[in-house]
Amino acid sequence: MITWVTVWILTVGYWESSSYAGGPSTYQLQYATKEICEKQKKNHAKQSDYKGFTRCDFQQAPLIK
Repeated sequence: MITWVTVWILTVGYWESSSYAGGPSTYQLQYATKEICEKQKKNHAKQSDYKGFTRCDFQQAPLIK
């Protein structure tokens, strides 16, 4: 039987730079609840050298029982 569960996705985008190359980068992390995602979102935005964006979105994922 397939059931659907909600997972929360934190997307973090930033500008990566080095002496040779640079450009936009993103990564995503999954969380079980919106509250945890929002807490982690604030943690990423507090970094002193952070120049980018963070956002929490939900996704439905299939779960086979």
